[in-house]
Amino acid sequence: GRNDPDRVQVLVVGATGLATGLQGAPDVMVVLMCGEQATETRVVYGSAEPLWNERIQMVLPQDGRVDTMVAVVFNTQQTNEDDEPTPLGVARVPFATLQDQEGYDDRVWPLADYSPTSREGTANGGYLHLKVHRFHHDLGASIPRPNRPVPPNPNGLASPSAPCHDPEALPRVR
Repeated sequence: GRNDPDRVQVLVVGATGLATGLQGAPDVMVVLMCGEQATETRVVYGSAEPLWNERIQMVLPQDGRVDTMVAVVFNTQQTNEDDEPTPLGVARVPFATLQDQEGYDDRVWPLADYSPTSREGTANGGYLHLKVHRFHHDLGASIPRPNRPVPPNPNGLASPSAPCHDPEALPRVR
């Protein structure tokens, strides 16, 4: 429909070739950022080649000002109690460059250094495998449906603000 929000659906498949620190293989998670929103995967422990296969969906503002998704790969291992997760690298995914291969863009992105100034150049190495599907609200009818069955929405097509049906409120049928 025309009023459906723009959104991006990402399958975070896995990463390869991540840097191994002094403590051995990293404990890794990915944080996806679109504008103000950030969503993270679970942590895969002790792996330089973690596999998540985690599906994440984010709604985008309709004015089109968010044109890039940023994926940061973090090592969550702590040397000290209050250590922050260490960024292992970042992939910037410009929506304009997405290709449509069977309904999504299936690509391995080289990880760049995580600093606002560096756009190119590989960090300590490593690659992030993402399948990205950008839905446009005006293309709703042409979106291919995923092969795997989607669990039914318990509220049917009611708007999110509509209350769930209260069984007590329904007229009793004798």
